[in-house]
Amino acid sequence: MNVADLSPAVLETLLRELPHHLPHYLTQQRWFGGKARIIHRLRVRDWLALPALPASNAKSENATHRPFMYPVGPRTAPLFLGIAILEVAYEDGGSERYSLPLAICNQETSLAPVLLRQDLPGGPSWTVCEATRMPAFWWALFTVLLRTTERACLTEGGSSWQVVHTTVFSPDAAATSMPQDIRIYGGEQSQSLAVLQHAWVLKLFRRLEEGISPDWEITRYLTEEARFPHTPMALAAWLYRESAPEEQSSQGRSRACDENTTLLAMMTRYRSNRGDAWSCTLAELHNLCQQVLQGGHFAPQPDNTPRPCTEQLWALTQQSAPDAWPELLRPQLGRLTLLGRRTAEMHLALAHSALPAFCPEPWTATDQKALMTSCSQQLSLSLELLRMHKVNLPPTVGPLAEAVLHLEAPLRAQLSQLEAIVPGGLKIRIHGDYHLGQVLCTEDDFVILDFEGEPVRPLVERRQKQAPLRDLAGMIRSFHYAAVSAEITFAYGLPDSQRIVLGHWLQHWYLWSASAFLRGYIQTPNISQILPPRARDILVLLNAFLIEKAAYELAYELNHRPDWIAIPLRGLHDLAASTALKNMPS
Repeated sequence: MNVADLSPAVLETLLRELPHHLPHYLTQQRWFGGKARIIHRLRVRDWLALPALPASNAKSENATHRPFMYPVGPRTAPLFLGIAILEVAYEDGGSERYSLPLAICNQETSLAPVLLRQDLPGGPSWTVCEATRMPAFWWALFTVLLRTTERACLTEGGSSWQVVHTTVFSPDAAATSMPQDIRIYGGEQSQSLAVLQHAWVLKLFRRLEEGISPDWEITRYLTEEARFPHTPMALAAWLYRESAPEEQSSQGRSRACDENTTLLAMMTRYRSNRGDAWSCTLAELHNLCQQVLQGGHFAPQPDNTPRPCTEQLWALTQQSAPDAWPELLRPQLGRLTLLGRRTAEMHLALAHSALPAFCPEPWTATDQKALMTSCSQQLSLSLELLRMHKVNLPPTVGPLAEAVLHLEAPLRAQLSQLEAIVPGGLKIRIHGDYHLGQVLCTEDDFVILDFEGEPVRPLVERRQKQAPLRDLAGMIRSFHYAAVSAEITFAYGLPDSQRIVLGHWLQHWYLWSASAFLRGYIQTPNISQILPPRARDILVLLNAFLIEKAAYELAYELNHRPDWIAIPLRGLHDLAASTALKNMPS
């Protein structure tokens, strides 16, 4: 069925009724950012039709799955596929836009959540489903991404969409073998994702912002300009524009991706992998914890466990792991050193450009002052939020939360050390939301992906050039998340004696793993060209970014995942021990 077969009356009825059924559904979705706000009004701002599935493919298309993917089974062909552009206005002011893929069917399907059932007087019954769990949706999206023609949308506002391709993509070659294997990923994701034919990765953006998306912009730059081999190749982007079609066409392809477009979806080349580094790290930690508890391995005691503070982390970059650890940890530490080197190489690739959007700039005293202000504001916001939620915290977390609130002065004292460092190094484009979940593990290397930045921050802010140390802080905090997560999961139900040993061992693991990553980074040739010249200044900046990141995590977990708040609380508690930074030599 194509758009002409769907009568205007049916479409108008569905678009009028649909918003009344969406608020509860939206607040249950991982990608919806307004969970903590009250929706005042919701409307369908626009509607983009997708191509119908050819009948010749109706019987052959099938979707496979793994345990971490949606169990989708055989395809149920929808009568109509499209994407609704939603505008969500909040009672506290402001609004956001989201994409909502929809399938209109004349029967229910077990593949997708039903959003609306509509019985039309004297006509058929229609069912509207969320379409991202249906293989037909991803097939249709792939078909769209093979095109480069401009199309008008269904509403009367003059909006349109366009697809752009990179120089490394051949749509004609891709079209010769339409994908039959469609793997739809679920889980904790801010976007929707599918892998087609082990060849293409399709990402649909859910929260929409007008402007140049850093995910597409950086991935395309690393593909076409830098030729960086450790990211997926950018292939195609689907752009939406609300301006009139004649204005768009008069400007030509030079305006194909600018501040007036919104990125709806993008396609990259699939890279074979063993899973993301977060999953791989947790699996390795599970095995290591089992070996430690079985005995016969180095089990640190409280009196020889390093303090989990920033200057201790830096000191360990100059040391070798304990002799009793090689069998247990040396292969993993070697891989994390490689990850540090790949991170440095990514930063050097991003810094080696004369393009205005990528050309590096000096880190100045003004930047330093702005960083101190932003870190202080983030700490204030997070601690105030913690005070508001303190009465509702579980008893196991309450004492730790109280302790962190009493550490505000030491944390601020550390941030004040930014005033004494000498400005140096460069501001460059960075990843912006760097953690273990943004890295894929191949057989012997890594692939870095997802350059969107922190989704809650404005797009303009995410495109700004920043100190590369911010990415390092994000990854180091991810090591801490992995260690504490493993401790919470694996130590549950253990006797106190074993739990204490495991906790000290995982603290060692965090420090040695993070220092191995940091060692690989700082020892990469030419990386000193973009960093401050003095080691002490590097450490003060890194410490400030770690405090800011842990405070940001605390606010995020309080608003979205309260069961996880112990992790950033422990992070801030540990970081407060970094009182010796002012005594470090230059």
